[in-house]
This record gives sequence, C-alpha cells and structure tokens, in this order.
Amino acid sequence: MSSSDPWSCGSRKRRAGERGRFHRFPEDRAFRAARVGLPGVGGVRVVVLQVAGPPPTRRGDRRVRLAAAVRKVFDDSGGAYGSPRIGIELREQGWRVSDNTIAQVMADAGLTARVRRRRRSLTRQGTRPAAPDLVRRKFTASAPDRVWCGDMTEIRTDEGKLYLATVIDLYSRRILGYAMGVHHDAGLVVAALNMAPSPEAAPSTG
Repeated sequence: MSSSDPWSCGSRKRRAGERGRFHRFPEDRAFRAARVGLPGVGGVRVVVLQVAGPPPTRRGDRRVRLAAAVRKVFDDSGGAYGSPRIGIELREQGWRVSDNTIAQVMADAGLTARVRRRRRSLTRQGTRPAAPDLVRRKFTASAPDRVWCGDMTEIRTDEGKLYLATVIDLYSRRILGYAMGVHHDAGLVVAALNMAPSPEAAPSTG
C-alpha cells in the first residue's frame, strides 16, 4: 500500500491490539477514522469514531446570536412583532441588520407574527344618502344652543366594549346629554339627545 493512499496508517507491522491512529478523510474533514489491526487475520478495517462538524466561523456565530436576539424580541412581544418591528428593536440595541435578514431568520426558526384584526369603524358606508352638512364644517357658534354636535366614544372594559354617545354645545363646550350602551347605533344617539334639555328650558349663559 503506497504512502499516497489516504487510508494509509503508517507501517504495516502492527502488534495485536495496537490502537490505530486517527486520520481525516481527504474528501471531508468532518469525518475522522482509524484503522485497527485485527489479530490473526492480517487485514485491517476502518472504524468511524467521530463525526465532527467544521469549526464555527465568525459569520455563523453572529447568525446564532442574531437568531437568539430575534427569538427574544419575538417572545417578549407575545408573537405580535414581525420582521420590521423586530428590526427596529434590534437596531436600537446596536445590531446592524436588515429587515430581510430578520425575515429569513424568522422563517428558518418557524416564527410567524400574529395578524392583527382590523378594528371595525364606528361608522359604516351605508346605502342611504349622506345627511346635509348644515354647519359646513364650521364647528363654532356665536351663542349658546345655536349649534350642537355629537360624539361617539368606544370604551374597553374587563367585561367587553361600551359606547358613550354625547351631545355637546359648540359655544360653551358643555356636555348637554349622554348615553352609554353596548351597541353604537341610532338608538344610543337618540337617548343622548333625549337627555339634553330643550333650548327653551335651558338657562341662558350669554
């Protein structure tokens, strides 16, 4: 067996039970092997003793640390952050990384941000014609009880959502009436209007 043989283990003369030397495969340095002499047979065999990966590179080490940082921000957000928001967080921490790289790291780790449902607007585009704009977008008044306006506010509670309808005098900015309910509909607005005093019964503030 020539010395150029990649499987060569040196001298052919081996004592029974002698430990073989470790050699690396020339094609792939990830594998280490040894020849062990077999007593009474005279032949040799190859025994794979260890599979060792290539030494970590600086780029690979950074990728591992980046993946851990991405995972932490993702978990801290409760799974709500996607790659753009995670990128903002990491760049604030000093990382120099693009959103595309973070997206790839998340894909490799199987991380998918929760999709937020769009909040339903309090106003819907109906089929009825729009009411005439009597004040022409001028929300001011020269005297009390000349112009009233309304507002609808959504309030989140532990037991669900509530809606507050108010009637406001544009001159004094006083709340003349209000009503609260679980539905934001015309009935809630009518209830707020019914609570407001009529202009004839209201005391003069001018």
